[in-house]
Amino acid sequence: IRRPPRSTPLYSSAASDVYKRQELPVQPEAVVSVYGENKKLLVIIVVVGLLGIILLISQIQKPYTKPQQVVKNYQSEKPLLLFDDELKKANAGDAMAQFELGKMYANGKGVTQDYAQAVYWYRKAADQGNAKAQSNLGSMYNLGKGVSEDNAQAAYWYRKAADQGNAKAQYNLGSIYENGQGVSQDYMQAVYWYRKAAEQGDVYAQFRLGFIYTPNFFEQEKDRPQDFAEAVYWYRKAAEQNYSPAQSSLGDLYSSGDLNLNSKQVTPKAGQDYTQAIYWYRKAAEQGNSDGLVGLGLIYDGGKGVPQDYTQAIYWYRKAAEQGNFLAQFFLGMMYFQGKGVVEDNVTSLMWFYISAREEESLGRKKKFGQKPMASMMLDSISNSFPQEQIEEAQQRSKAWLDAHPKKN
Repeated sequence: IRRPPRSTPLYSSAASDVYKRQELPVQPEAVVSVYGENKKLLVIIVVVGLLGIILLISQIQKPYTKPQQVVKNYQSEKPLLLFDDELKKANAGDAMAQFELGKMYANGKGVTQDYAQAVYWYRKAADQGNAKAQSNLGSMYNLGKGVSEDNAQAAYWYRKAADQGNAKAQYNLGSIYENGQGVSQDYMQAVYWYRKAAEQGDVYAQFRLGFIYTPNFFEQEKDRPQDFAEAVYWYRKAAEQNYSPAQSSLGDLYSSGDLNLNSKQVTPKAGQDYTQAIYWYRKAAEQGNSDGLVGLGLIYDGGKGVPQDYTQAIYWYRKAAEQGNFLAQFFLGMMYFQGKGVVEDNVTSLMWFYISAREEESLGRKKKFGQKPMASMMLDSISNSFPQEQIEEAQQRSKAWLDAHPKKN
């Protein structure tokens, strides 16, 4: 069963009553200090960014990455009966027993896991109009478990269940339409079915509605409905259910404000609220959400709503970078490249750029967007400025880091 992605789009990869915010921990170890023998004043070497590569931090947007569809099966809502009892009822035509029997086979509970048998019994119940069985049968087709993968059939069975008001099927049908799986991509249909599920409290549907409505600049997404107020509304619904991707995305919206979609320039407009952005970034960061961590780093890096503090920026970037967040890795590389909050270090800067480029490539973004990772473009611009031995050392260190931090499936 696929689960929701870890990461979400910025200004999305998402307020309620104001809560008391905790003070950020100060991490003195993140600062490299240089003192003379007579304890002279601290000297920080700041190197001006090369060729105008650095954008204003407050205007940097997370690249769009569409999450995988989430396909959910039902868990038992009552204690499972003995297999033999369910089998008797199922053979007698009891639709709920057929559904439960299918679930037992699908999950390997009380019987050896057998997806083909699960499909058989789900179909029996689905043919009798059992909405949960119809929804789960759609998931079996969507995932290719017990049957050949067939998204058209998945959409058919999801719709059967969705028409009966089944929230899980409504969410999955919305995802089918959003991603164009087995049907033509249709954002209005996706919004229609997501809204049906979201109004029943489905947190994933609320999150996807927030994402769809988020203003953006991607030409391939120009048919997507965009409404800042709607995006805030639905992200907040999910965020208040403590869903961390929605919390970080809500922080992004408050950080950027509404965007002028008629201009190629990012222009903050109504809705910008750094206090709310910090609040929601922190809520996400407290759950270990890497986008929330990056958001806090950007806030302190740019001095948005707080005094500018490179030490705190590095602290949050590093926490996200250790999780494999390529944006945080890129920003951390920039801090070392410019000597912001740390002593300028060419090798460490290059190391983080190499790591960021590899992590971004692993997400398939080059294939999707037809351009190099931004860290790769940075490396192309600056590599000739460094001695070969520094480049080789950075490559060795980046490889060692990547080997020590394998991607989780």
